Amino acid sequence: MSAPILNDRAIALIAERRIQEALKSGAFENLPGAGKPIPDLDQPYDELWWLKKLLKREELTGLPREAARLKAQRRLNHGGTEYTENGLADGVKR
Repeated sequence: MSAPILNDRAIALIAERRIQEALKSGAFENLPGAGKPIPDLDQPYDELWWLKKLLKREELTGLPREAARLKAQRRLNHGGTEYTENGLADGVKR
């Protein structure tokens, strides 16, 4: 036998009841970040926010190991100035 199909009103009632039960049991007490501002809330939306945070948290460069090694070697060979196929990158030392 298949499960009964719930309409939107039934789902809303079930959700509200579970939220109220959680409030009474203290499930929302002492949550991490409670009372603190939401980080980056004033920044423009970025579709890749989650990827950038993951790369930063895991201390990853986003480049394969060999590409990162080649980039570092290129910087060493050119005294800290990065060159691209079109010449000096952004015209600044990095």
